[in-house]
Amino acid sequence: MGNPAALRMGVIWFVLGAAGAFVLGLLVSLWFDTLRAISLNAPSGTHVSGVSVPLVVAGMGAGALLVGLGLPVGAHHLDGYRAARGGGGWALAIGVASFALGVAVAARDWVAADRVGWVVTDYEPPEPWGWGRWILY
Repeated sequence: MGNPAALRMGVIWFVLGAAGAFVLGLLVSLWFDTLRAISLNAPSGTHVSGVSVPLVVAGMGAGALLVGLGLPVGAHHLDGYRAARGGGGWALAIGVASFALGVAVAARDWVAADRVGWVVTDYEPPEPWGWGRWILY
């Protein structure tokens, strides 16, 4: 069919793009967990996950760069191998699936709520959550 080197390069770029999407999903989930834990547990002072903001931002930039380069370049190389144009929708699907897998893996370690459905403080009686906290939960 086509040049085996183009196929090899396409697969390598796709793996890099999928890995970047996975890392991006992990880091976005970690960042969201920090915001979520602050919203759900901040009045009680519960410790939120330790996040190094510069490291997360750098990792998100690197992941976005890998996704932005890896998947389109991989699709381009595979189009060259197949001697056809278009059909890069599956590259987007691979990126979205890898991102979702990264979010799912990181979501397993999210900080739990202190008391589900209630804002607990040291000085006031517990009050029920509003709709925003239920969505974050």
